[in-house]
Amino acid sequence: MTKNVLSDTAYRKLDVDAFDLEKFEDEQGVTGAKLDGEAGANILGPDEAQIRQLLQSNRNLDALKIVLSFNPSQIKNQVLRDKVVQLATRVLTSFKSVEMESTVKALTIDEVDLLMKYIYKGMEQQPDGQTCSSLLAWHAQAFQVCGHGLEWLFAICMAMQNSFGMPPISAGPSHYFGSADEKAIPQAEVSFLNKVLNDKLNQLNEGVPEVSKLQSDPTSPLYSVHSFEDLALKPELIRALRMMGFQQPSKIQEAALPVLLSDPPQDIIAQSQSGTGKTATFLLAMLQRLNPSQKEPQCIVVAPTFELAQQIGDVAKQMAAYLPNVQIRFAVKGESVQNNATKFSEQLIIGTPGKMLDWILRNYIDTSRIIAFALDEADVMISQQGYQDKSILIHNNIIAANPNCQCMLFSATFSDSVFQFAGKLIADPIIITIRRQDQSLPYIRQYYVRSKDREDKYQA
Repeated sequence: MTKNVLSDTAYRKLDVDAFDLEKFEDEQGVTGAKLDGEAGANILGPDEAQIRQLLQSNRNLDALKIVLSFNPSQIKNQVLRDKVVQLATRVLTSFKSVEMESTVKALTIDEVDLLMKYIYKGMEQQPDGQTCSSLLAWHAQAFQVCGHGLEWLFAICMAMQNSFGMPPISAGPSHYFGSADEKAIPQAEVSFLNKVLNDKLNQLNEGVPEVSKLQSDPTSPLYSVHSFEDLALKPELIRALRMMGFQQPSKIQEAALPVLLSDPPQDIIAQSQSGTGKTATFLLAMLQRLNPSQKEPQCIVVAPTFELAQQIGDVAKQMAAYLPNVQIRFAVKGESVQNNATKFSEQLIIGTPGKMLDWILRNYIDTSRIIAFALDEADVMISQQGYQDKSILIHNNIIAANPNCQCMLFSATFSDSVFQFAGKLIADPIIITIRRQDQSLPYIRQYYVRSKDREDKYQA
């Protein structure tokens, strides 16, 4: 991979799907010092003492360069990896907002990719409001320099700051953001960041929402009059749901699960926004129906980006906590397959369209054994033609091998284009929609920030 320095006249557009956590696994021969407190460890990492000294000397760029010379995906130990991410976050928060643009332009392409990796991992560690705002500012700046404008993120940053009791934000019309010279925001990026930011804003505004309280409120999308026992779920799944804090199904689960678990199972197209149990809906249906004793792929989930696939996988692992024989494999960039591999043995495969299609075409997955196929974030899929085409090919390969495979399509919005896309996949589905007034979660506050120009957005 070439290492061209980014500038106003030479930059590339970053594909969100490329920001997987295992990318560049074998591309970088990096050396460094052992992490503090890990004497005798084989894993090398940035020298914390050197980083601290550079930061104290206001040599922030040098400190960042050292951090970005190290690939965190080389660390297999989660504790060590988290320590490296925390160190990188400390370096990133040492910069002023006005320094970020020039800093990103001084980075090589590989360094920008690693920067994005550290930003995503830093967000996963649930940072405080100030740190979160800094990471989002870095994220926006990286995409602006590389060809994408994400100025709307600064409104979210300001909302977070307001949640911490800082001066009120000036309200303004939503169309105020953006200008003629700013490029469109990739919808896959918007979808992933919406999930991250919604979770963070919930915590900042009103603390982590109490699931049981929300489920007892008839106006909440999580409300239901039924129990999981009414759905005849496996005891192991109900136990896992209790551990996760869910006492009863949400509205989307109450409506969709009886259909998904019927005999014969029905195909569905369902609309549900983030935070209403959409992911749990199709995962519960899959985990209920698959046979743990059969060591072969039985269920496939396709999501538009690595980050979304990872989130789905995290939920699946929690739900399968008491199903020890159920195994999960990620079909994402960076996941390698041994040369002597013939067929996978994991029952649940979760991944992005490109890698999933590649594995199917290489016959790593026996599509004749797939009993359930779920396509998440359909509205994001159709925003990028490549994702849409690959999703259709995946579906067609599965149905050709097993016409009885159950198909599930989920979307946050139901535009005409979504229905047209769904029609190419599912011939006679049961359609589940939500009322327009229920499409926004009431416990998420929304803000607008009026800025006269780009610089004003940084200084807000």
